[in-house]
Amino acid sequence: MKKYIWIVASLIILSSVMFSYISYAQGETIKFTKESKIQLHPRESAESGLALSLDAVLSNNSSQHSQPYYVVFEITNKQLQKKVKTNKFRPGNLDKTQVLKPHSTLTPSYTVPLEEDIDLDTLRKIIGDHAVKVNVFNGDHKIIKSNFITNFELDIRPENI
Repeated sequence: MKKYIWIVASLIILSSVMFSYISYAQGETIKFTKESKIQLHPRESAESGLALSLDAVLSNNSSQHSQPYYVVFEITNKQLQKKVKTNKFRPGNLDKTQVLKPHSTLTPSYTVPLEEDIDLDTLRKIIGDHAVKVNVFNGDHKIIKSNFITNFELDIRPENI
């Protein structure tokens, strides 16, 4: 009987370790939060016009570091693609991956200048209809997570009014 209990306990521990590794290998430590958003604001450079800030809020609620990763924002809506120079953006150092520490949050961001004006209601609808996708890649350049940012805000800081 003791031998049977020991075998069952060993199998449970082994299964737990394997599940933990599989979750780690598939990027399960990285999660998108509801705070991810897109903001419309005036350009911060000397140029006039508007820009979109793409903010993907990622969290790691596990007790282990995430696997190395990097983020790419992709504009998938044809109407919005016409308003920007390029449709894919990788924030940060293009040669490096990042690791998300246990129980932490990180916000990869990218600011995209708009080449043309766009109606505010149209922009709000486009974004709500999944216009901006966030892909999280591992070090082997394989997608481990994807999500659309559908939260939209206006930057209404007093200096921007």
